[in-house]
Amino acid sequence: MKILHLSDLHIDKTIVKDQRIVLRALFADLEREVKEFGSFDMVFFTGDLVAKGAYTEENIELVRREFLQPLLESASVDRTRLFMVPGNHDVDLKSQSQILANAQKGLIDNDEISRHLTEVTQPIAPRTGLEAFNSLLDEWLKAKPVLENSHYRGYIVKVGGFNVGVAALNSAWKSTGAPQDGDYGKLLVGSKQLDDILECMQDVQIRLALQHHPIHWMMPKDTQYLHRQLLLHFDALFHGHNHEPDAQFISGASKNYLVSNAGCLYQSRDFFNGYCICTFREQTNDWELRAREYIEARQVFDVSLRFAPSGVATFTKLPPALGNEAPLLPTDEYIEALQTACNSRLLSTLVSGVAPQSLRTIFVDPPISKVSAKQLSVEKTNGGRNVFLALKEILASKRSVVFVGAKDMGKTTLLHHLCSLSLDVGQAEIAPFASYIDLDAAGETRANLLESLTAFGQGAYRRSEYLALLRAGSIMICFDNIKTSRSRQLESVIALCAEFNSCRFYFAIHEDAEYSLSAESLPRLCREMDVYYLHPFGRKETRQLTQRWYGESVAQASAKVDEITSLLSRLNIPRSPFLISVLLWIREKQTQFSPVNQAEIIDALVDGVMEKLTESKDRSGLDSNIKRHFLADLAEHFHRTGSRRITSHALDAFAVDYFGRKGLLSATGPFIADLKSKRILLEIGNEVTFMFDSIRAFFLSTRMNESRDLLNAALTPDGFLSLSEELDYFTGRHRDRKEVLERVAEVVASFRAEASLDIQLSAFEGIATSGNPVSGGASEADDSGALNSVITNHRPSPETREELLESIDEQSRTRGAHEVEEIRLSRIRGVIGRYLEALRVGSAVLRNSELVNDVQLKRTVYKQFVANWCEIMIAVMMSIDSTEDENQGLAALKSFLPPGNPNLANYLLKMLAPNVIIAIAAEAIGTAKLQLIIEEAISQSTSTAEKIVNVFFSVDLGFDKRFIFLKGLLLESKGKRFVAELVFFKLMQLYLIGRISDRDVLRIKDLLGESVSSMMSIDSGQERAATKARLLSSLERMKLLKH
Repeated sequence: MKILHLSDLHIDKTIVKDQRIVLRALFADLEREVKEFGSFDMVFFTGDLVAKGAYTEENIELVRREFLQPLLESASVDRTRLFMVPGNHDVDLKSQSQILANAQKGLIDNDEISRHLTEVTQPIAPRTGLEAFNSLLDEWLKAKPVLENSHYRGYIVKVGGFNVGVAALNSAWKSTGAPQDGDYGKLLVGSKQLDDILECMQDVQIRLALQHHPIHWMMPKDTQYLHRQLLLHFDALFHGHNHEPDAQFISGASKNYLVSNAGCLYQSRDFFNGYCICTFREQTNDWELRAREYIEARQVFDVSLRFAPSGVATFTKLPPALGNEAPLLPTDEYIEALQTACNSRLLSTLVSGVAPQSLRTIFVDPPISKVSAKQLSVEKTNGGRNVFLALKEILASKRSVVFVGAKDMGKTTLLHHLCSLSLDVGQAEIAPFASYIDLDAAGETRANLLESLTAFGQGAYRRSEYLALLRAGSIMICFDNIKTSRSRQLESVIALCAEFNSCRFYFAIHEDAEYSLSAESLPRLCREMDVYYLHPFGRKETRQLTQRWYGESVAQASAKVDEITSLLSRLNIPRSPFLISVLLWIREKQTQFSPVNQAEIIDALVDGVMEKLTESKDRSGLDSNIKRHFLADLAEHFHRTGSRRITSHALDAFAVDYFGRKGLLSATGPFIADLKSKRILLEIGNEVTFMFDSIRAFFLSTRMNESRDLLNAALTPDGFLSLSEELDYFTGRHRDRKEVLERVAEVVASFRAEASLDIQLSAFEGIATSGNPVSGGASEADDSGALNSVITNHRPSPETREELLESIDEQSRTRGAHEVEEIRLSRIRGVIGRYLEALRVGSAVLRNSELVNDVQLKRTVYKQFVANWCEIMIAVMMSIDSTEDENQGLAALKSFLPPGNPNLANYLLKMLAPNVIIAIAAEAIGTAKLQLIIEEAISQSTSTAEKIVNVFFSVDLGFDKRFIFLKGLLLESKGKRFVAELVFFKLMQLYLIGRISDRDVLRIKDLLGESVSSMMSIDSGQERAATKARLLSSLERMKLLKH
């Protein structure tokens, strides 16, 4: 029996010229196949005949003329052997009844689904959106159905002496067209379809099922029901939707069935366009699948080596087996228990009103690597894409795995996700049953472990049934919180794994220093195991979680991702899934979310963690105010002792003394345990510390309001840098402290005096770039073409912008925690470094002082700090041309620049340095609350350097007049090519990766033209206008070409 399996054509009049080229190659390949190997017995097309439900008269005629007629002719089959099912693109949502669409959204119960399918398949029913597709079926499919309605059909055909049942199922009837795979896990086939069809095809020897979607796209219960029915009654399932072709055998305890995914017949000319030829050989009881792939270079179909080494895969059916005591497939009761257990661990389930409450919907694959973050840092391993592995790739190895990760890196969530994947039949290549054991809560014996394993299923199966599953290797076990210190429990875990070694096991263990640097130091838990490390989220994972939390597109989520990544970087906090979820929750609950004031974010985070983010286990009877006061006392204790940790015994004594001094009765053990459970305190061995140092600094900052001595210490040169973070948080929460701002300005001035940095701002006027860095001395008249080529590339889409930012982030996110600390410390080494750090802290205090009731003071301090930043900028730029030994920072910077072209390297350094310095300054001082002062400073700036810094601040902060200020800067700096180049680079930064409106794009293009004219020193008004017009015209031409 030979079957031609095709899917996903997406025919459309707007791209039919390209589709015609691929289809002609297909028909030629089919003619060759028939000539060499004989004709086909049946042709299956599994959905997405047209694109986006566009069943216009023109597209329908294209389907007839360009596809169906030549397909049947080249495959040498008639219309009685053609079978088709609808895909999501075959549902015309525009014509679908809105009442019907709304009714379908709430369908969950099987009885309700059956009633709904009964009603919509009646002769008189609301418009389903399938009318045009069904009309084509009636015209082209001439096999006589044994069951037929508007949604699904059943056929029995004679092939080689066998009765073959063909079940044409409909997995697309509940499709909504939601972007970003929004229908995943929400679709339904419904038991009624299979029950009705099976009833009508009893007298058959082979049963084949067709539907568009893979079965794991269905709701979990529907997925399991489909799998059960396919395993019991069918020999193969043919589907599409996934555009990369593949095939597999899905096995139960005693039976298996083939799953053929045809891939995509047309996506684009250079895509993996392909199809499959499926042959069942009765004599050997096996399936042979041959995949064919379109090769654009030759415009022909050929063997698909990406499908299999020779483009051919063979699968053998299992013979019938009897007497297996293990459950064949999960029951509905078990599925519901597993889903409840997995979803209950979600932060969104506890606190959110908008985020998905389902783990399978919100889960984001974490960055996973064979090496730890510390190894990457110590060995200077390149943090490129090849360092990290996809979770799917790890699961495909079919080996047991140990996941090693720091606190809050998502180990527990990952294990629950693996359990939930067991419901996705064939998707993760794991067993159909799963269980999770939290070793912190489990006992130490084999009996204890089996009891925990059984309890996870909430009584869905008896212990004897779980033992049968273990013996059959049909269950996956996830062990959480492996601890070598619990030796008896560890021995029981190892013994259990050895006893049931045909199962697969997944383990999670906390990452300590020893495990970070050597996987060999981990205990050997089972015979074959791999070790992988969980890394902090990158921008990509942060963006995916944000999109799923809010149900947004890339463009919609981009601003939130910028805010979150910027905030966590400034706070020097790892991007753990937990903390990102906290920030998403804060963002959800507040209409205004500004990461400028770090203290308010930490305050909200602490409040959320202590009050909202865990179940109430308040055994101490103490409210959050007392808990905050205790933590502030502990932070001050750390400050006085000069330590960041305390032994568990000493912490207990500290708590007893604290409550004793207050005259409060409290059980200190439960009180401290509560703070640990809420992730405020972290236990490391026999020591306890704050989970994150920024939280410790926050609590210490709250003491500055009560302790004058502590505040005074922070406002002296000796304590200013060591208490800089605390001072930032303190002024962030107390924004009206005039005396603090005054003293901070004095302290910064003292650091400047210590650095002996006294540079005249007029020195900036003498800095110039060295000729043309690209041409190496060509005339400036030649610049026009080069500059045009730089900016005529069309502005990237939001998706491309995210890819760019994620690529940059991926190259930098493997920096270890100690390396971040080294960078921070390197900033304050030496008098210049100490001055720069003091200026950064002082600028942050000024930013926080928005409620100080003295405008003149803020003007004066702002002017002082801007002049200081200008001095540093000039000093850095002057050092680029210095003949003295360059400092370490410049040497590192130059290592990233192009070798072999000193002019270009020098030029790029001079372009980069001001932008880096201004970015640091803007990060520290930038707030829209200083807008009036900044705009006033722009008009009163007495030097070019100050003007540039102030204007660039206005751009970074998004002031309404920012483009007016940029244009004024260009006009005032006529003849100063370097200023024009700085403006040009700033505009290009906005144009390429900034979040800007269409109106702003026009303004930027206009200013790009002005800056290019200034860079080329064109004095003639007519020539400037012509140059600008050429540039804008080129931009528009490129835009038309790109679209």
